[in-house]
Amino acid sequence: MRRISFSGLIMISSLFLSFSENDLLRLEDGEESDGKMDVWTASSYENIFRDETKSASDSASYDLVMAKNESESFQILLRSSESFEIESVCFSDLASKRACISYKNLRYNYVEYVYMEENSWNQSPEFLIKSGKGYYPDPLSNNPAAKVNATETQPVWITITIPEDSKTGLYHGAIVIQTSLGKYSVPVSVEVCDVIIPDPNKGNFHFMHHQQIAGTWFYDATAQHHPQDVITQIYGWERWTPQWWTLVGNMAENLKRSRINVLFINTQQLLLDGGTKMDGDRYIFNWSRFDEYIQFFIDKGVVKNLEGIHFGSTIGAVGKTYKSYVLKNNDEGQLSSMNVVPMERDCNNFFNQFLPALNKHLKEKNWFEIWIQHIGDEAVSDLQHQQYGYYMDKLNQFAPGLKCGDPTFTLESAFNAVKEGADIVTPIEELYQVYKPAFDSLQSKGTTVFVYNCCGPGNNWLNRLIDKPVWNQRLLGWLCYKWGVSGWLHWGWNFWVDWFQSSFYSVDDAAFKGDNYSVYPDTENNKIKASIRSEAIRDMSEEYELLNILGKNNPALAKEIIESVIIDASHNYTKDIRKMESARNKLIKACANIN
Repeated sequence: MRRISFSGLIMISSLFLSFSENDLLRLEDGEESDGKMDVWTASSYENIFRDETKSASDSASYDLVMAKNESESFQILLRSSESFEIESVCFSDLASKRACISYKNLRYNYVEYVYMEENSWNQSPEFLIKSGKGYYPDPLSNNPAAKVNATETQPVWITITIPEDSKTGLYHGAIVIQTSLGKYSVPVSVEVCDVIIPDPNKGNFHFMHHQQIAGTWFYDATAQHHPQDVITQIYGWERWTPQWWTLVGNMAENLKRSRINVLFINTQQLLLDGGTKMDGDRYIFNWSRFDEYIQFFIDKGVVKNLEGIHFGSTIGAVGKTYKSYVLKNNDEGQLSSMNVVPMERDCNNFFNQFLPALNKHLKEKNWFEIWIQHIGDEAVSDLQHQQYGYYMDKLNQFAPGLKCGDPTFTLESAFNAVKEGADIVTPIEELYQVYKPAFDSLQSKGTTVFVYNCCGPGNNWLNRLIDKPVWNQRLLGWLCYKWGVSGWLHWGWNFWVDWFQSSFYSVDDAAFKGDNYSVYPDTENNKIKASIRSEAIRDMSEEYELLNILGKNNPALAKEIIESVIIDASHNYTKDIRKMESARNKLIKACANIN
């Protein structure tokens, strides 16, 4: 029987319970089992439904292979013929022969379920985790306890983080779950390998996931009145209040944990909140809130890049024309963000003053090199291409050298954007795969290429919708490295109040389930709830970084490991979770062997 360090045992709850070492070692031997509860484990690659049952081959322990500065999750599943409550989850330290990793590097959440009356549109049953209406796993609860109905399975999502300065070796520990039916121990082992994943703000992978934190997308707003603000609507907090900052701090922690390292900036509304004014046609820009907001996230270690909101908004005739997102006095004489006709007087007046001021301020703050300016999403019509050229002319005139680019689902708009001077093109994954040689050619000439998904592509294509396997998004990180693409974009991190909506937009309301948000509001705790899909974003980024480390030293081996699980995003990828896990372990060990 292996010895385990229990000096750090903790219950993450409002009460603290301690157990003796002998008690815990006895629990590890399974003496607590009275037949009332089935306890077993599953990987984070699996979507676990409430009707999941334990099989003869399922294990009640879990083993991981991990890099340093990596987080990895697994699930402990509990099921009983009686209803019960999980009262606490307790962690020991993880101990090896020569070192110890504190219990503080372990955390837990309960997997929650969202109801869907039907599946996402444009999907075939054979590519879904389940077909038809029902409850699907996704949110991760922040609550310390959970009530469980009889004959329902409750997953406990366990996440282990290995500090960067940890010693290599095999570590052992235990997780003890106290329930109203008894306490149950799950042994865990972690093989820590000699490779360090860089922090998200210093890594090579960019993950752009538009956030609605200080801003209301393209909607009209003033500094005092922003009815479409999702935090004001859902939580009731006004911007810049102590309660708002507490919530924003939790959001920053979640972004860092998920390795979402490109911060979306609603520049116009931050300027409003700072006290920007108009004197006749002249703008007097105040950058104080803009600076405060960005610096907060930089200090939290979130930011690799800053992502400026689009010049051309998609409010209105989508796919036909842009509206220009500007600041202008409204009918009451208050300065407001609003949408005006492109290329006309109000539009020209704003951009002729805003862009020189933005250019100057970014350089003063040393943020010019990390800023990515959006111009206009998914240009389709000839008019939109003309408008895109107008915005690019303004940018090149007043802020030359400022990086810019946008997502697109047509080859024509990608090449048009580059012709107009865009530095970055972001094709949807289907477009990229079909026309990869064309995008490779753009890259060879200096254009940066990222990829995105959203409500599409559907059916057999890998995507991040709730009713798709959670490993879909994770595996796309492997494909990004294979493709030579260093960034991914998805538009909706927390669009809880969706376009043209005025209240919370539930998963069941949406045609594409989970497309408009990866995290959920938690008003009870003034936090957000992560999801099993946002955890997969973290894994996607971490594994890209590992592939990048290996590829620099042994590209043939990196290629071999990638192609053991995925060739493309549509047909040639494994659905075998064990193969994916095996490839991940092989990748980590191969990186460690470099050292």
